[in-house]
Amino acid sequence: MFWRKLFFFSLIFCFLWQPVWGVEGEDAAVSEESKTLAEDLAETPVQEGEKPIEAEATPDEEGMSVTLKIDADAVKQLQETKAKPEPILILEDENMDVGYLYQKFQGWWLSVQGFFAEHWRNLLTLPVGILLTSLVVLLSHWFVRRFLLDWLFATNKTDTIEHVYWAIGPPIRGMLWTTGIFFSAMPLLNGAPWLQRLFLAIIVSNVFWAIFRLIAVMETLFLRYVERKNLPIDLLITTFLRKISRILLVLVALFFIGQTILGLNITALLAAAGIAGLAFAFAVKDILANFLSSFLLIFDRSFQIGDRIRTSNIDGVIEKVDLRSTRIRSLEGNVFSIPNGMLSNNIIENVSWRPKIKYTFDLTLSYSTTPQKMREATEILHRLTSNPGRFEQGEKKPQIFFTEFKDWALNINIILWFNTTDWGISQIWRHDLNLEILEAFNQAGLEFAFPTSTVYMESAEPENLGNPIQ
Repeated sequence: MFWRKLFFFSLIFCFLWQPVWGVEGEDAAVSEESKTLAEDLAETPVQEGEKPIEAEATPDEEGMSVTLKIDADAVKQLQETKAKPEPILILEDENMDVGYLYQKFQGWWLSVQGFFAEHWRNLLTLPVGILLTSLVVLLSHWFVRRFLLDWLFATNKTDTIEHVYWAIGPPIRGMLWTTGIFFSAMPLLNGAPWLQRLFLAIIVSNVFWAIFRLIAVMETLFLRYVERKNLPIDLLITTFLRKISRILLVLVALFFIGQTILGLNITALLAAAGIAGLAFAFAVKDILANFLSSFLLIFDRSFQIGDRIRTSNIDGVIEKVDLRSTRIRSLEGNVFSIPNGMLSNNIIENVSWRPKIKYTFDLTLSYSTTPQKMREATEILHRLTSNPGRFEQGEKKPQIFFTEFKDWALNINIILWFNTTDWGISQIWRHDLNLEILEAFNQAGLEFAFPTSTVYMESAEPENLGNPIQ
């Protein structure tokens, strides 16, 4: 069904292109024009005694030569007549009867039959060539996927070749398709120059397309190397360079194809765009500011993908940095898209860059606590925070002190650092520590205090009841 449709559309294409093949050369065109001119001059009305065309015969060595003399006024009158718009043919014209239309149709049909009789081989070449091209593309793709890639993977023990084929496979198949269709259509179109330029433009476009896809493969392989060697390379920089290189590649491809192959005057277009670009820059200054700010954010390296930051009352994790905005997912799960210009002008607090997570809290004991019990409480806290797997024991070891007498309790201040930068893990360790403190203090008989007020009332003496308050 597909090939029948393809053959049908090929025939329609040939019908539409038929007037091009009907021209038999420049001589035919010149002779037709001369014939038309002669007929027009013969039908030109002249006054009595005038001869618009005179013939003079002169004998020579080869026989008889004929010289035609055309009157200049007659030619001028003919040009003025031709300059006037011809009236539109209407159905009342005697030439527009059914017989006339049938003759025109019959002439067109004979020309079509003659065209098919002369070019049937070329018409058959196009669908056959497309069929053979399809078979070559499918078989080559199957062979590479089924045998060649498996053999290369077994030899090199790496998937690099598969990534490279994933990148260049579609462009190569596109070039095969283009080549097959081009050579199949060449006999039918008589080697038209525009067809050759179009063929070269598509081939070059596929080459640039392959390079465009290879850039992503190169980035993947480079990041693998960086991870394997543990190199201090920022992921944002590599992503940014990939985007910029692709944009530059597309611009180079458009300039090269348009200027070199298609013959377009790209230089003049760029000059005109430069004049209009100044006015356009004022209209999109905010977009340009965000674009330039993306350079500053990336090369300033204030954060990376996956870092938790705080800025403009937003606390979340960096998900993506584009050329216009940065996407942040808050701790509540909401996504904020902040323009890069605004983000670069704000204060950025990178929470993920803290070496450890600090935890500061107070414990309050009632005023009935004795000094011996207070010493016991601090010893319990030192013991519970002495785990080197969870708490820093070096320069930032836990600090536990009986700091002050509050108006309602005795206060113990605790400062410690968790050996992690993961906020979720630190919350689990805080939970475990609080449970251990509660159990140990209850077993030791230590009473926690809470904000209370104690009021002492004295009974009044009888002799002072009648005296006014001084």
